[in-house]
Amino acid sequence: MKFDQKHIPQFALFFGPGDDGLPDPASASDEIRAAFSAPAVASASEALVVPLRDVVIERSLRLVDGIPIPWATANWSGGNGIWRLALTPERLDLYFRAMDFEEIAGSAPSLARLADRVIPGLVQTVSLLGQQVSRVALAVGSAATTPRAAAFEAVNKSIFEGVVNLTPEMRELQGRVNEDWRWEPEKQTSVRVNQIRIAKAFCDPSEATGQFELTADINTAHEHEGDFTGDDIRSFYAAAVPWVESVYAKVGATP
Repeated sequence: MKFDQKHIPQFALFFGPGDDGLPDPASASDEIRAAFSAPAVASASEALVVPLRDVVIERSLRLVDGIPIPWATANWSGGNGIWRLALTPERLDLYFRAMDFEEIAGSAPSLARLADRVIPGLVQTVSLLGQQVSRVALAVGSAATTPRAAAFEAVNKSIFEGVVNLTPEMRELQGRVNEDWRWEPEKQTSVRVNQIRIAKAFCDPSEATGQFELTADINTAHEHEGDFTGDDIRSFYAAAVPWVESVYAKVGATP
């Protein structure tokens, strides 16, 4: 299946409680750009440039337990919006607009190659900010216009193992599955991980084409309160990427 409307991988790191809060993003802006300017190790991913050139920083006050505290957010972007790095006092997110990249370059990198390229920068950014990482996540969301039958069949395969009786009168089919997985980070007790698959198909019975949407979201559970190291983060993504690939393989696609 070819996704022609949306295809966006998202890497997310959630911060644990810190003693000093988040440093002013402006003070670390140049260092954060540098963290993504080149891979930490030489590899085939060196040709994949992450041009985080533009930054927008917003400052405000936010009530936490009734007390106003300074709240700064920062968004770095580059490549005409293909890349976006979003930083708040609670989390760090990197978004990649794969379809826009493909329009310019002719093809988009695989999820594995993308992860290989950006994870060193994410780990270095967290270190620069002096933050503890309490949760880690990877999500890929995609959408496509496809023949009506193919849209419903894709949901049937990805969620229901093909057991749903598809009819010409069907207008909508959707499902969500969350399966537990136990991850064993180094020097920590096992962590529960959510493996979430969401698939949706919409189509007017009188139309020949429909809309198919697929999301694969793998994330460490909220109850974990530990501090993930850089090696832990790399270990999580090393396992998360193949799982996302397996979700997309069920509908004949690659993330």
